[in-house]
Formats: sequence, structure tokens, C-alpha cells
Amino acid sequence: MATADARFEHVGRPTKAPTPYAVEGDRGILQRWRERNAQHKRARLVSARNRRRLVRWLRRTARDANERRIRPGPEVLLHYRTAAVRADLLEVAALLERAHDPDPDCVKEIQRLLDNGDSPLYHPGIHVSELYATLHYVRAGLVRNHASCSRATPATPAQQEQGETNADHQPIRPAPATREHP
Repeated sequence: MATADARFEHVGRPTKAPTPYAVEGDRGILQRWRERNAQHKRARLVSARNRRRLVRWLRRTARDANERRIRPGPEVLLHYRTAAVRADLLEVAALLERAHDPDPDCVKEIQRLLDNGDSPLYHPGIHVSELYATLHYVRAGLVRNHASCSRATPATPAQQEQGETNADHQPIRPAPATREHP
């Protein structure tokens, strides 16, 4: 019968030195996993479900800017800041709601603004100009995205009658005429 020490003599000693091929293969697996993980995060971030959630959150924040409801617990929202940018929050919500494929960096910035306690929306130590700059950056990214999508979208007859324009203040091009077959 073998003693306990004899059974565990191999523990801690490498049996073989790893070959360079095996080490490179492991690095390739990790790299592919990291890339796939980053792609999944981006996809979740710009998903329709997440965008709807952020739009509701932006609108609720804009609504709460003027209301001071009595709630249990501490109030963290800086009402004077949200009241100052209420129209901007609603505009960003509308742009995000209409965006088909928004820039992931813009969506990430909106999420950071809303859920991070160190964002200029919640932290009194951060200057209000950071809030204006963040909203300007997000709005510009969403408008740029909306403009590229609206150029490709033909106008409906109702839009043509009203003379609507896209984000670049260009008239929306009319929809191509379709032939009806008798």
C-alpha cells in the first residue's frame, strides 16, 4: 500500500514544459473570447430593448426635474441641473428612440450619465459645463446617425405636403412612384 506522501509527489511538479504552439493557441482562444465578449456587450448596449429602457429613463428624469415628490430615502438627483437641461434630455430621448443603429459610444455615454453617481447629473462637485458638454456630444452623435438614416428613407406623401426636412435641413426626397398593375 502506498503512503499518502507517495501518492502526491507529482503535485506541484510540471510533467512537461508547455510547447510554444500550445501557449500561442491559448492566447488565441483568449483573444477570440475577448473579442466575442466585446461584440456581445456592444450588441446588448445598442439593442432595441436597452434603447427603450434608456428613453424611458431620460423622460422620467426630465419629468422629475420639475417635480419634488416626497420619496423615502435620500434624493440624489440635482433638480436645478436637470431643470436646466430638461429640453435637452427630452430631445436626446426622441433622437435615441428614432435611431435605428445608434453609435455605441453615444449610447454608452447616455447610460453613464444616467446610472453613474459620479456623472454631472448627480454629483454636485462636477461642474455643470460637463453636463452640457456630455449632452452636446450625445446629441451630435445621434443627429449625425439620424441624418444618415433619414437621407436613405423616402418621404411619405404627408411629409411631402408638410415640407418636412431631415436633420441637415434638406428636404426629404419624395418616395419613388410605384406602378399599379390593372
